Amino acid sequence: MDDSDEISRAKEEVRQHAEMYRERGLTVQLSLWNTLVAFDGLMIGVAAVLVAFGHDVPVWCPLAIVAVSITSLVLLTFNFYGYRKMYRILGSNPPDSIWESSAAWEKYAAYLHTAHQDSKDEQKRITCRENLCAYLAAASLIFFLIGIVWIYIAHRHVNVALQIYDRAA
Repeated sequence: MDDSDEISRAKEEVRQHAEMYRERGLTVQLSLWNTLVAFDGLMIGVAAVLVAFGHDVPVWCPLAIVAVSITSLVLLTFNFYGYRKMYRILGSNPPDSIWESSAAWEKYAAYLHTAHQDSKDEQKRITCRENLCAYLAAASLIFFLIGIVWIYIAHRHVNVALQIYDRAA
């Protein structure tokens, strides 16, 4: 077995590792983002229902739901760009020149170390945005519940007023 076989095996192993990063990143993030985007769309629909059926609901309630959902969608868009950047760095194939000398390999290793640190920093920002999206989802649900309670209270007062009116007549 000569050095060229070992180098070929190492090249293939590095390429497989890069491909694994690309596949995992795509699968996991698309699943999460699809869920969050669907939730945001659902909450915008809920805001529309509150406007349509809840004549007594204050205007700020459905507007808050829509604003929170749109903010969440913007954060998810930033996450898409962040993950795309991160996985392009982690999943890129190394140039063939790194196999030619140990100096080239050391230079590439230094680049990988910097890229890995950049990826960690980007991952922290992405995690913060994803957590914020989760908090925004909770806020949307709270605004929805406020709207529902408001509708219930308003209709109950209307029903009580109608019963009083009927008794008086």
